[in-house]
Amino acid sequence: AIGKNGINIRLASMLSGYEIELNELSSSQLNNAISNEEAMKNLQDLFKI
Repeated sequence: AIGKNGINIRLASMLSGYEIELNELSSSQLNNAISNEEAMKNLQDLFKI
């Protein structure tokens, strides 16, 4: 969860010592990501023993 005004990201950054960058996805990018996940799962299923 991002939290109000990105407070959770800032808190996680302070606690971890890492710089955290939030990149938002458009709905078409999100659909492509879901399709890519499905494609990867299908590919992995081909090689299961």
